[in-house]
Amino acid sequence: MTERRHVGFCDLTAGAGLLGQVEGRTAASVSEWIEAQAAEWRAGVKAVAIGMCTVFKAAVTTSLPHAVLVVDRFHIVQLANNAVIEVRRRVTLTQRGRRGRKGNREWQLRNRLTRAASRIHADHLDPRSTTSRRCRRTSANRSWRPGR
Repeated sequence: MTERRHVGFCDLTAGAGLLGQVEGRTAASVSEWIEAQAAEWRAGVKAVAIGMCTVFKAAVTTSLPHAVLVVDRFHIVQLANNAVIEVRRRVTLTQRGRRGRKGNREWQLRNRLTRAASRIHADHLDPRSTTSRRCRRTSANRSWRPGR
């Protein structure tokens, strides 16, 4: 039986895209791919962004001990969103004695918090905040899209 999960290796700095892919989510398969690369390439790797998986951590710390290990932003944002969702659920149950419903204010606010920057309506930004006015006008804000 073949492994259904694959691990992809991407170059996040030079725009080279997908560097390689291995079958199986084991530290051995990840380490094997890394160690099969040229020594110069391995020495040039300064930082590695991984998903929050101990398999990846073990493989990278073994095969690239000099590289800085960071968690990719998707997983950080996912953890933050899950924490907010759990607090919202707990508060709704405490205050209303039931699960939240579509028309509840806390559900509307949750949708605002998880909406992509490009989909936020101007009415939902605080007009008193100089930051929000500045962000709406800058070209950097127009080019940045969360979840890319």
